[in-house]
Amino acid sequence: MGKMHLTRSAAARLLGLAVFLLAAAFCLFWAGRLVAAGADERQDYLILNDEYSQILEADPEEGITQSFDWPAGSPLYGLRLDVAAFGRVNRGVAHLDLYDPAGNLAASAVCDMTELLDNTFYGFVFEKAYCSQEDTGTETLTFRFWYEPETGEDRLGLWASEGVPAGQTNLEATLAMQATSGYTGTLVSDAYRWLALGLAVMLGAGWLCVGRKVPVQQLFCLCGALLGLGFALVLPPLCGPDEYAHGASAYALASKLSGQPAYNEAGELYMRACDASYMTDETGPSGAFVYADWLRQLGQGGNSPQLTEAVSVRSAGSAAYLYLPSALGMLLGRTLGLSFYGVWLLGRLGSLAAYLALGTWALRRMPFGKNLLFTALVLPSTLGLAAGLSADTLIIGCSFALTALCLDCAFGRRQVRRGDLCGLVLLSALLGPGKAVYILLVGLVFLIPAECYSSPRRCVLVRCLTVGAAGLGWAFYNLEYIRYILRDVNEWAVWGGLVLLAVLAVLLPRLLRFWKALAPRYKRLSLAAAMVLAVLAAAVGLYALRLGGDLTPQQLAEGIQPNGDSIYTYSVGYTLRHLPQVAELLVNSVIAQGFFWLQQLLGACPGEPIVHQLELNGLLTLALFCLVALASLSAGEKRLPARAAWGAGGICLGVTALITAACLTWTPVNYQIIFGLQGRYLLPLLPLLMLLLGKNRWLTLTRPREGALQMGGLCLSTLALLNTLCLFAAL
Repeated sequence: MGKMHLTRSAAARLLGLAVFLLAAAFCLFWAGRLVAAGADERQDYLILNDEYSQILEADPEEGITQSFDWPAGSPLYGLRLDVAAFGRVNRGVAHLDLYDPAGNLAASAVCDMTELLDNTFYGFVFEKAYCSQEDTGTETLTFRFWYEPETGEDRLGLWASEGVPAGQTNLEATLAMQATSGYTGTLVSDAYRWLALGLAVMLGAGWLCVGRKVPVQQLFCLCGALLGLGFALVLPPLCGPDEYAHGASAYALASKLSGQPAYNEAGELYMRACDASYMTDETGPSGAFVYADWLRQLGQGGNSPQLTEAVSVRSAGSAAYLYLPSALGMLLGRTLGLSFYGVWLLGRLGSLAAYLALGTWALRRMPFGKNLLFTALVLPSTLGLAAGLSADTLIIGCSFALTALCLDCAFGRRQVRRGDLCGLVLLSALLGPGKAVYILLVGLVFLIPAECYSSPRRCVLVRCLTVGAAGLGWAFYNLEYIRYILRDVNEWAVWGGLVLLAVLAVLLPRLLRFWKALAPRYKRLSLAAAMVLAVLAAAVGLYALRLGGDLTPQQLAEGIQPNGDSIYTYSVGYTLRHLPQVAELLVNSVIAQGFFWLQQLLGACPGEPIVHQLELNGLLTLALFCLVALASLSAGEKRLPARAAWGAGGICLGVTALITAACLTWTPVNYQIIFGLQGRYLLPLLPLLMLLLGKNRWLTLTRPREGALQMGGLCLSTLALLNTLCLFAAL
């Protein structure tokens, strides 16, 4: 019976593998069909002459010749001519030959005459695109249209404008024509085959690793690298969230690392000549033609590393060290002389490498909830950001690593070692200046009990070092902005309140020890007195902060810009003086954009959401949400103790409040919803939020499903990647 049981189990595993492979092959094949339908054989053209009122019949041998001007250095993929078939289906072969300014044959195209419809533009695509070696000016090109008919009744002509002398068919006529300035061919679908092969290898490797119970950090390192590479290739350049600004910051840092100047006196970014034309001060173009250009130029080399052009582009303004991985990748690409697309891809891969390293280390240190953290790491939102140029990559990676390290030190059943102390200080120092709103994540250090340290003095030292390292960096990068939003409140009240909070934080341990030593009756009285004092202090502080002049109706009316936005935003003082208005703004924002925030948190809105407005399939979005919920509720996982759960919940609530407050300071006072608030801002909190979701007792999975959840995360991220490619290819 035991042997039969093993045989049936093996058969079930083989059957499951077969079903999985068939489903994966079907999804990859179907996505390939959609990509080919959306991206293949697409033409983009410029109208050279759109006036036509007569037909010029072409002599089969002599044909029709026409000259036109074309920008030097711009690729020409073909010409579109308005063909006259004289009301019949003709048979034979039509030719279009292109000659350069010197009269040499530069390109040619042929087609079956049965494809030429009467009074319809037909695109003659050259076998090889023409592009001159000159970079500036214009050049005069000439083409000849001729054909080889099967019978004497087969004849063709071209539509042209008025004013052609009788009997003239060559040179004198101005033909109706369009120049094909963009052509995709089958480049995208051909490249998709290699992508599909890589994804199939990733899914197969994931299945084997899960079946053999390979450590989850190794599974993430392998499959995350392949999936991340797919996201880096699928998202068009400069199409990630504010990627143009982050890319400019990384490019500037790469210049500084190489000893070259980054900006000129006017604040313009120095770039290579081959990069300057692609860099924009807004989200870049996307679609099938961008994919085709990327594939054509990705492997090109031989470009000079000298920075000879200056481009006006806005930098992100984040701490420079956040772009170090991307800058190293860009510097490597520039040293190798790669094209703009090659440099951009290497910058993305540098960012991805840093994310993989931090994620792998976090999974190794996570004392429990490894499956939960793995799910957060492979979501399309986190992997998509990691595979782009963004300051959020290091912020998310450091947040996950700090969360895992603090939980390991607190609940890992061992004493905190010297290496752990260095890790806590380093991660706090990296996270503090990153983004002001995530400074409260350093409070995770206080979840580590004092008993986990070798001595109370070391406990105090580590807490002071972590808070100090994060606080100093935070103040250095954000103090000016904090003073700006406090422009209309009593600054003495602000600084006095901060000093009071610092004093209370220092005295809190002694006050707690004193409170524990009291009799039960005096404990209740002292607790009530503390609550009354806290309420009074909050009321006095609120009143002190509210002091200051408000905006007059005339100022509000004069502050409306031509686009309808007010020049006045919600400062701290204005917010405190208009709390009912702020509450209405929050409610309207949740009602109008709550689901949109959830989509962004899961990665269901690829690219720059405001610009592209793309959404993944609704069922896929629902599946991603279920995956996060099931991973949070998985059985067999240790949960946070009550005290740690309260602390983690307070940190999550505080960070969320800071994120909302920061977006509120960007919001014009005449808006009805909060401006700029996005769900992806909560990604650094995601592991903590998932741990808190699994803390509930009324909903928990009864059986552990680690392998199924791991494969579910990989499969859903793969489907999201394929869906993203189909959406962008169809643009």
